[in-house]
Amino acid sequence: MYGTIKETLAYIYGSAEVIGLFMARLLGLPEQSHSCAMMQGRAMQYVNFIRDLDEDRALGRTYLPLAGSGLESLSPDAAHAKPELYRRYVRDQVARYLEWQTEARKGYRFIPRRYRIPIKTASDMYSWTASRIARDPFVVFRRQVKPAKGRVILSALWNVIRAQGR
Repeated sequence: MYGTIKETLAYIYGSAEVIGLFMARLLGLPEQSHSCAMMQGRAMQYVNFIRDLDEDRALGRTYLPLAGSGLESLSPDAAHAKPELYRRYVRDQVARYLEWQTEARKGYRFIPRRYRIPIKTASDMYSWTASRIARDPFVVFRRQVKPAKGRVILSALWNVIRAQGR
């Protein structure tokens, strides 16, 4: 269980930010892109935590920090007992993701087009997921929010078209 954002970020560094760094090195990106690559890993991992919070809770894991939230847990019972507090909490976590994703996007200019398209498409789908959860934070107790394959394909095509226009 990670009670504070500092503890959560320490975990994310070892589980996702280093993957962003690894990918930046693998793609031969310049060193000035590395902080953005770390943010990309962080942002995507955080959406996974938000999306999977009920599944993780059932497994005895809590990755999202509860300190200062006013919530005792992220169980459905706790959320339904304080619905407005829960909604605000989840939307605050989505806002945190959006801040990190904004920082990550600053590094896209360093990524060669053939790699930028799939990375941007994945990022777009994570943002879509976050927006659906922000709209209805209780959805995570009913199902796992994931974009349909058609949405992913359309997003990829849109990113190809946009890349050709530049």
